[in-house]
Amino acid sequence: MEKIKWAVCDDAFYSCYIYVSKLESIEALESVGHCLKSADLPDLIRTKEPDVLLLDIQMESTTSGIDIIPIIKTIKPDLKIIMLTGYDNEDYIYQAFANGADNYLLKDISLAEQIASTIMDVYQGTAHVPTGIAKRLANKTKRVETGMQSLLYMFEIMTKLSPSEYDILKALYNGESYKQIASSRFITDSTLRNHISRILKKFKSPSMKALLPALQELHVFEYLH
Repeated sequence: MEKIKWAVCDDAFYSCYIYVSKLESIEALESVGHCLKSADLPDLIRTKEPDVLLLDIQMESTTSGIDIIPIIKTIKPDLKIIMLTGYDNEDYIYQAFANGADNYLLKDISLAEQIASTIMDVYQGTAHVPTGIAKRLANKTKRVETGMQSLLYMFEIMTKLSPSEYDILKALYNGESYKQIASSRFITDSTLRNHISRILKKFKSPSMKALLPALQELHVFEYLH
């Protein structure tokens, strides 16, 4: 049986050393290299051509491992990637899988057998995402879907605003005061408040204090640039 070639990229040398030493006794696996930063990873993939990569998330930056995935996937599209991290972070998990990771393990070098079996399962296409990770992915996906539905609803309401209402809402979104908006548009305070009242009615919102944070959380105007 042909051995599964694997490599590791982790900015802590001792982690690389321990993974190699812990897994060297596994007959089905062959370590073909390691590197300590994501910038060196493309060369490692080209020269060593591993089947499976153990990839640390946080190296030069908090997400450098995640960010490098699309680049190394263009070099070796069939490369299987297992993310390693000491942080059980839902956003990292979601971003890693969205970028093309195949599995995700929390760093625990005492679990050499689990790492070995995960490498073999990922290579064979039979890997199962750990239950805790799967639940976090499901929760994150649900929130993203809910956010997209909210964003589409906001866009629909935006199309019902008049040009003046749109400009006023954008100004408030960007932090302008009522006084600044009235002055720059040469309108009275009463006229401005009438515009705001119509905006709130269209959004079915009780106040600008409630509406603006909702718009800002969804980055509505950034999408409309």
